[in-house]
Amino acid sequence: MASYSGQCGSCGNYDFKGDGEEGYCSYYKTYYYPGDSCIHHTMYNGYCYITTIVCDILELSDDCGLLETLRGFRNNVMQKEPKYKKVLYEYDIVGPQIAKYLMEDYGKSEDREEIIGLFNFFILPTVKYINEKNYPEAVDRYTKLTEALIDKYGIERVKEVPDDYDYTKGGHGVKKLGTIGGNLYE
Repeated sequence: MASYSGQCGSCGNYDFKGDGEEGYCSYYKTYYYPGDSCIHHTMYNGYCYITTIVCDILELSDDCGLLETLRGFRNNVMQKEPKYKKVLYEYDIVGPQIAKYLMEDYGKSEDREEIIGLFNFFILPTVKYINEKNYPEAVDRYTKLTEALIDKYGIERVKEVPDDYDYTKGGHGVKKLGTIGGNLYE
């Protein structure tokens, strides 16, 4: 499989069918090839901030085992359990904001030390807990990462989850249409 960092093939709104095959974009509601790209993706609306950290800054492949483990956990464990609804929703709301700030910080300094620290202290232990099937600890560690970055960047915390939020499709770091704390998200 080719690497599609920054292209449709790695976007959270894109249904990847395979290299060279058109997939459906739920944002534009049409079909594109995985190598296509748009401004919507480059604004980090389409992929999670873990992918931003790992792929863009640490230069790891978007299809590395670590990211596949995290995605599998989200899809096969968290999206199946109502108790994770708020965690998934918060990630959808704050993930794009955090990605933007992380990339801006890195762009100013090109110092990877902070990103490496986040990776080693939060992301690697989360994957370790997932592999051990210790899901409560995996969620706790990942939640602490999100909370630390919310605090660092002064992002407003999610207070409640809308009744119509579909957690079975959540946790992609994608802004949803609606208002949170008076701010419009698209």
